Amino acid sequence: MEKHPSIAGTPVDDAALKVYASAVAGAYDIRYCPERHYLQMRMSGEWDEATFDRFAEDYRAAVAELRAHGEISHSLVDGSEFGLQTPDIADRFPALIAETGHSPDQRSACVVPTLVNRVQARAGGDIVNARYFRCIGDAADWLFSNEA
Repeated sequence: MEKHPSIAGTPVDDAALKVYASAVAGAYDIRYCPERHYLQMRMSGEWDEATFDRFAEDYRAAVAELRAHGEISHSLVDGSEFGLQTPDIADRFPALIAETGHSPDQRSACVVPTLVNRVQARAGGDIVNARYFRCIGDAADWLFSNEA
């Protein structure tokens, strides 16, 4: 299992982050900090059905484990290397988000590389308090600021 450092710019120490699932052929990495109610993910490349299925399984388990400590308050998704997904894959994200019950109080910052990726990410689910950024620094600044 390859070790990935936490996403730069977050006030969550690497030592506090627990790796729930490591990448499947470099496709994703899920980390969390129960004490801070924080979820962090990296997603990259173009996914097939098997990769999405494995991600969905790992994501459900990570969210359940975090919720055992309370609601998730902050999530940071680094999709800066996430490719444009096929409609079949992109269409599966809204159901996964709905199934895991995104809290309206949860702040989510998503890094997407291009306008097309941003459109696809927004279509992926109706998340009340989500913002989309082009760089990780801006995403982390907003996520951990007092801005509502």
